Amino acid sequence: MNDPKVLLLDEPYRALDSLTKSVMHEALLEIYYRNPVTIFFITHDLEEALFLGQRVAIMTTRPCRPKKILDVDIPHPRNYSVLTAPRFRELMEETIEAVHEEAIKAFAAGEKEGG
Repeated sequence: MNDPKVLLLDEPYRALDSLTKSVMHEALLEIYYRNPVTIFFITHDLEEALFLGQRVAIMTTRPCRPKKILDVDIPHPRNYSVLTAPRFRELMEETIEAVHEEAIKAFAAGEKEGG
């Protein structure tokens, strides 16, 4: 417990406001830089995924499988200035497009089941 090899964090900041969340993001990165460990961070927040992650997996709607895996090639250490960097915005666009495709599929599947 005191020296984990892997951490699984399932939406740990979901209930936090934006200001607290940004502080927690930086705190998590600071901890990671001092003690690198594999972290599986599950989130629905695309900006959060790209800011924290080195690799981001976008999942399909049912059945849940990897749709796209993005290598986040933004250098570490990171701070919030990367959120306005051109490369970060490019990755956001690519991520939003992939997620939107899956949202349309999920909506269409729900319409078929419900109607």
